[in-house]
Amino acid sequence: MRRACIVIGLLLTPLVCAAAARSNGIDPDLLARANSGDAEAQRAIALAYEQGDALPRDYAQAATWLRLAAAQGNALAEFDLAMLYRHGQGVPHDDTMAAALYLQAADQNLAAAQFNIGLLCERGEGIPQDYAQAARWYRKAADQGLAEAENDLGALYEHGLGLQQNDATAAEWYLKAAQQGMAEAQFNLAVRYTAGRGVAQDNQLAAEWFSKAAAQGFARAQNDLGAMYERGLGVSRDDTSAAQWYAKAAAQGHAGAQFNLGRLYASGRGVAQSNVEACFWMNLAAGHLTGAARDRAEKSRADLEKKLTAADFAVLGERMRQLIAVR
Repeated sequence: MRRACIVIGLLLTPLVCAAAARSNGIDPDLLARANSGDAEAQRAIALAYEQGDALPRDYAQAATWLRLAAAQGNALAEFDLAMLYRHGQGVPHDDTMAAALYLQAADQNLAAAQFNIGLLCERGEGIPQDYAQAARWYRKAADQGLAEAENDLGALYEHGLGLQQNDATAAEWYLKAAQQGMAEAQFNLAVRYTAGRGVAQDNQLAAEWFSKAAAQGFARAQNDLGAMYERGLGVSRDDTSAAQWYAKAAAQGHAGAQFNLGRLYASGRGVAQSNVEACFWMNLAAGHLTGAARDRAEKSRADLEKKLTAADFAVLGERMRQLIAVR
């Protein structure tokens, strides 16, 4: 009886959706196809509701149509419905249901679903944590050229999670993803080159990959590229460029970059010397760093505060108030 109620509910759903759809201007031919059981048409209507362009955004309606398409084994609908469960949009948040739907789509060789189920296996969300299974699914998606999977498979090789630790193999997968333009992989590969892990140590190549990731706004790469310029590693030493890259990362909240930028303002290297700016950035860094790094930032801030005048403190206070207002 319970199963019959569920089936009846699903059969009645298209009639309700159809009435709502007509009033919202869904293409009649598309609607007719969807109501006749065309899974692609059902997914198209779901996406229209989800995206909120042609129709008022309605995640519950999107979920309704996706269920119909997913019930027919449409891999993309299974994936889309899993995303709604993952984020609790139009349906209750349910990682277990999301994992089940991702698995259905992954079994149909959908790379994005294979990556997502790998991610859930790695994190233990909605499914028991299992690094070996994460590696297996990442590999399936990576073999299809999905950059995110290539990068994360590289990370599992780097840390020896679910498979034998291997720096060279990690670097190979990072390179595949980096060549597709993935900023995080470009950063990871650059780090390999700075340390000579899995690749021959090469500061010039490290700087090149840091530059590619930094140009895409990847804060960690911006900070490390700033360090390369400050130290003259792989690039000509240039304090001005160092300060510029530190500033980009610092503006994104990277605590290490905030500390580094504070140092340059304190010494006047690459920027006009300013105890106020130095103190401002050290204060931000101290609020985010931990352990010994935080202690250094707090000491630097305290030393700088001793040099500030009453007027400087007023300017610093205004800078902090502006920051809080923006947030």
